[in-house]
Amino acid sequence: MRRRVHYEDRSFSLGLSTPIAMVLVQAHESLYGSCEKGTRDRAWQCIRKLARCMVELGHAHTERFPRKILSLFFDWLSDTPIKDASKQSDMIIVRALIHWCARNVQDILDGPLAIESRNFFRQQPVIGPSLSEHDSRLVMNAALVEIEEVATRIRVGREELNEQATQRAKLIARLLEIGEGRIPVERIVATSKESLARRMRDEGGLKLLCRMIFPVPRDLLPFYVAIQFQLAGNPQAIAKLRRDCIEVNELREDREWVIWDKPRGAKAQRADFPAGKATSAPSLIRRLSELTQPLTSLNEATKDFVFLAYDRGRVAVPSLQTWHNSLLDFRHRHNLPEFTFAQLRRTSAVLHHQAAGSILIARQKLNHASVATTVRYSSYENVGDMHDRVVHSSQEELRKEIHSVPLRRLVRKEPVAPADTVFGFLCSDPFAGHVDQSSPEKPCDHFHRCATCPGALIPLDRPDVIAAILRSHKSLVETKERAIQQGWLPRFNALYQPTLDAISNDLLPKVPAHVIEAAESIAKIRPFPILE
Repeated sequence: MRRRVHYEDRSFSLGLSTPIAMVLVQAHESLYGSCEKGTRDRAWQCIRKLARCMVELGHAHTERFPRKILSLFFDWLSDTPIKDASKQSDMIIVRALIHWCARNVQDILDGPLAIESRNFFRQQPVIGPSLSEHDSRLVMNAALVEIEEVATRIRVGREELNEQATQRAKLIARLLEIGEGRIPVERIVATSKESLARRMRDEGGLKLLCRMIFPVPRDLLPFYVAIQFQLAGNPQAIAKLRRDCIEVNELREDREWVIWDKPRGAKAQRADFPAGKATSAPSLIRRLSELTQPLTSLNEATKDFVFLAYDRGRVAVPSLQTWHNSLLDFRHRHNLPEFTFAQLRRTSAVLHHQAAGSILIARQKLNHASVATTVRYSSYENVGDMHDRVVHSSQEELRKEIHSVPLRRLVRKEPVAPADTVFGFLCSDPFAGHVDQSSPEKPCDHFHRCATCPGALIPLDRPDVIAAILRSHKSLVETKERAIQQGWLPRFNALYQPTLDAISNDLLPKVPAHVIEAAESIAKIRPFPILE
């Protein structure tokens, strides 16, 4: 049986001299020792490539790096049959390692380090086309159907186990007792007494018995598809969701957050959902967490993760290859179009872009810092047809509104004299019908809403107009104090607060000082009526 070797397994010789090997190990520890295992393994893989380069170029036994080691490694990489993006990634890591060695270990190079500025062309990552809205619904419906099947099977199996009312339940209880909380493998069952192997075959086999009480990798796939599609997160990051990822929205009790970490991101990712919806991502996460709760005590290292699976006595988060194998089976079972997990993320971006008509909504959904990144997932071309439909609809509404105005309003040529309003504004046309529930057939009687009316005229250089506005401001302030004392502040806020805000914040600060002075003398002459 071939032994699987991890890149960071240092028991295998690099084939280099001891001083070179030692300094590379030190550089690895300093630069990548605190990183997660995947990053450490990636850096150790690059060290092995550097070692092969030096061996093939005849520098295996030298105790110093050649001063042109970066150029030598670049040329060596150029001849390797890998993509330029991978070559550039290798070059970046090796460059960082060599620079660390040059800075921290004296005489490790045979001369001043020669700078290598060449880079491999790194193409933008290619993402498959998005699914159509119809295919997206098929995928989600298939996932939800399987989620119900998995949840029902495990619920029934655990209820039988608790009651031990059937022979199958008694067999499972005995297997768990032998395996100390786990279903033992067939080899152990075969060597046990009590005819357990025969009884196990009669009940459908070891795999079926496991799936009655524990979710296996295949059972996680529908949850993963539905949750990843809704969160629109990076597939590898969503696979590492933690059990405490759901947080209540402090501003709205009817909303809740799902928060997760992105390995390459500098900040946490999050998505907002309505609370209590049975098929929303938070509800599915809670449901899966309940199904995997018994597995948390079987592996201390993975107890905080949501996606836990039981497989041949082991509890772990499925590997990337396992996810892809399960997805292939899932597509075949439901006769779905071919798609990948990355395409689900892109599909979510496109659907949000189309529904909202704004790339900013898609950027927010994908937790991107820049719109330029989001455009790689959903371009502006994806909403071209929708924009045309919106323009056509708006034009049709405008046409209907024009034809609904009485003809006499369209052909009237006589000028309309400005009308005075309650708070001192001048109305350009009382017959315009700007305010809700007002009609062009009769003059407007909502002269207390002029501060927010597009027909209001406010000449800031006329002392008589400003005097009326000053009287209004004083009366509104006094009326608000009276409303607070008498308990009718909500009515004041609904009727008068917009006018008070407009006068205080938008009008008076823009009036010249000499106009204010002249208006104050006029304002004292005419009192303002009491507001109710």
